[in-house]
Amino acid sequence: IPYEYGSFFILGAFWWAEILETDATGDLSGKAMAQINERKYEKILQSLPVIDLDEKVLGKKNAYWRQWIEHNTNDAYWARSNFMDKLKTLDIPVFLQSGWFDGDGIGSKLNYSALKQSRNKSLKLVLGPWGHTDTSSSRLGDFDFGKEAAPDLQKLYMRWFDYWLKGVDNKILDEPLVQLFVMFSNQWLKGPVYPLPETRFTKYYLTAGQAANSSKGDGALVTGAPGADAARAYEEYVYDPADPTPWPEYYYRSDEEVEKGKVTSQDVEEQKKKAKAFHQGVTDSRRDILVFQTAPLEEPVSIAGPVSAVLYASSDAPDTDWHVTLMDIDEKGEVFHLVRSALRARFRNGLDKPELLEKDKVYEFNLDMWQTGLTFQKGHRIRVEVASAMFPMFSRNLNTGGHNEKETKFRKATQKVYHTPEYPSHVLLPVVEVK
Repeated sequence: IPYEYGSFFILGAFWWAEILETDATGDLSGKAMAQINERKYEKILQSLPVIDLDEKVLGKKNAYWRQWIEHNTNDAYWARSNFMDKLKTLDIPVFLQSGWFDGDGIGSKLNYSALKQSRNKSLKLVLGPWGHTDTSSSRLGDFDFGKEAAPDLQKLYMRWFDYWLKGVDNKILDEPLVQLFVMFSNQWLKGPVYPLPETRFTKYYLTAGQAANSSKGDGALVTGAPGADAARAYEEYVYDPADPTPWPEYYYRSDEEVEKGKVTSQDVEEQKKKAKAFHQGVTDSRRDILVFQTAPLEEPVSIAGPVSAVLYASSDAPDTDWHVTLMDIDEKGEVFHLVRSALRARFRNGLDKPELLEKDKVYEFNLDMWQTGLTFQKGHRIRVEVASAMFPMFSRNLNTGGHNEKETKFRKATQKVYHTPEYPSHVLLPVVEVK
């Protein structure tokens, strides 16, 4: 589905629409896919209205592209393909596997949550340090998580199927049903359910002394709730759709991709340098990003499981977007992007209940930040960034309250994110113990 909590996933949606329209996967030489993957989407996707991108790029109207845009709520169009409620009625064994960096990883989280409500007691889940297809590699970018990070998943699948389909007594149900890999501690945590029963969900509160705008501000991330004597009640910025906050394009390539010729080692290095410089430039210079981070950690902090955020915020626009990102910052200031979120404000109460905002009224916004597992090492910082755009990954909210993908008019929005005892904005991290 090309929406994430109401925000249109324009980059992925248009990429996929172009693949379907041109039948690029049918070209066994790979040239058609390469041409699409090399396309400079950032400039293309700046065009308004979004709905007409098909004619501008593909040369004609594309039926499903336009249907996706016309149906921007959880209506009957999407209900036809929504199987989430059906999962709650299943009573057959299910094995779910995904990676912390899988672009479709939200599916495993949502599916597991739905299946937990069923009568099914045989629900297996494996989450490792992988992307969408690179499960046989222990490497991710510069990081090597060791041989434990690359188990023989095919063998595990076969044991599962042998037990349930062939009746082979291989004792697989004597093993923990849930396995989560913790990066940088490089070990698997195991348990009966997800999240693990021993998980301590810990709030890290957003705060600031002077201002949290950009990485040069003094935004802080702390475990103590805000007090009545806080120096500031909120952080403020202006979001302008004409100059949307950019998406820091971070790709973590694996050895497998290099070995298969998908990319070269030089490509990886160049991409890494470009991404680092871009992100640093964005967070150093832009006032429309709020940056909150801990002091250098005195002891390691390990997390494994679902991550979420609660923003108490207001806008002077009738609709806008919120994006929250979680990162690991090492002693040299190197950024390791972990998880991010998107929420279109009008859908704060559900995708079938669009409700516009009252001007400058404070609302509670709950953001699903997917899931991850890692140890923030001693001396590192935990960072959270808040913005109202992540372009061109997500389409811009035009702040008018109208149909964002069918309009061309837009306006600026003044945003306020609160951090008071009454409005304690925070992220919720799944803290676990590792050896």
